[in-house]
Amino acid sequence: MVSDYFAADTYDEPADIYARDQTTWAALPLGAYLDGDLEDPEPTVGILPNGTGLLYAESVNGIAGEPSGGKSWTSMLIMAQEIGNGRPVVYVDLEDTPRRIIHRLLTVGATRAQIRDHLMYVRPSEALDLEGRGAIDQLVQQHQPRLFVVDSTGEALALQGTKPNADEEVAHWFRLLPHHVAAQGPAVLLNDHVTKASDGGRWPIGSQRKLAAITGAQYTQNSVEPFSRDTSGHSSLMVSKDRHGFRAVGSCAGHLDVSVDDTGSTFRLLDANDRASAASNPTGKTASPRERVLAVLAASSVAMTVKEIAAATSTARSSISSALNELLREGLVKEHPGNPKLWSLP
Repeated sequence: MVSDYFAADTYDEPADIYARDQTTWAALPLGAYLDGDLEDPEPTVGILPNGTGLLYAESVNGIAGEPSGGKSWTSMLIMAQEIGNGRPVVYVDLEDTPRRIIHRLLTVGATRAQIRDHLMYVRPSEALDLEGRGAIDQLVQQHQPRLFVVDSTGEALALQGTKPNADEEVAHWFRLLPHHVAAQGPAVLLNDHVTKASDGGRWPIGSQRKLAAITGAQYTQNSVEPFSRDTSGHSSLMVSKDRHGFRAVGSCAGHLDVSVDDTGSTFRLLDANDRASAASNPTGKTASPRERVLAVLAASSVAMTVKEIAAATSTARSSISSALNELLREGLVKEHPGNPKLWSLP
């Protein structure tokens, strides 16, 4: 039986359909969905200082940019965040080498032990077939990663023999790998290159199917102040698509900030509001979700819901809920049972 919303997009081989109890064109039972949480999902992978995420779980997400824009560094920071929290990451590398990937992860703060224990590194040299997809399935099912990175889409399509401007071929590849993996739970992140669009914007090279196939968020990473090994700078992450409407198209989701001094380079992901103060705050310290919660509740004369606190702090509801539970255990906030539940200072 098909049990995932995107499952119909994941089966591209006739054998997959015939091996199941019934065709994927049969109606799905909706009871499990109706009994569960129907709130719009929020991005929960790639957490910024304000507590919001960049990538959606169980979805295909993308970052497109020019070679100097820093999209690979952004991916490394998100990967380092995951493995630093003890969560496995699968990285499919079609553009680089193990040595350079390890060096980049160490540069952004990961440790050798974290890389050794939690990074699943894949470097394919032939087209993805059913045997290869079986190996990917085994990795995902055994390690349960929250993040699955493909770097890059263009090279993956080339390896597959797929023409980047052929809609049908591109759609087939998305069903074969990104959608298939996302249906199993991870946030899939596709790095891609950009081309100049007729409206003056920058879009992933090739078929419009690429953008249409994004089921989470698509960002375009633009170099604002070019950086290098010897020069500080930053780039912006602009929203090209957000399937769930968490961020508006055309808005700035955050920045990759690179600071270079005598001790080396420091890479940070900053949210849009914190970039302006980054130059005067070299340590990159920003208010944590719990600090934001305490500040908002202290300024409020009435108890507040999680949704109200999240809106007041521009922070993801999931981060606010975690912070409130932590503060409750410490006796720093008070819980008012009800529907919805309210929170205040003791």
